[in-house]
Amino acid sequence: MFILKFIFFIFIIGLFAILFFALRVYLTMRKFRDQLKRQHPQNEMPQGMQTTTETGETITDTRNPQRSGRKIIDDSEGEYVDFVEE
Repeated sequence: MFILKFIFFIFIIGLFAILFFALRVYLTMRKFRDQLKRQHPQNEMPQGMQTTTETGETITDTRNPQRSGRKIIDDSEGEYVDFVEE
């Protein structure tokens, strides 16, 4: 009977040790995540150039200036010509 109580006691101690370790890992990961959030806030409104259309709609361009200034259609693309039926 004493051996069963001793085994149960060791089991409970081991269970508490595992739970304590899991809690420490969770708290460390949570602390690391909070530090990353403070360093790189995702919830800030993106800064960009705002344009208002004639209908009152506001358009915000959040692209970087190098990307927003480049041509959309490449020079290698063909031009549109009128169709003439022969």
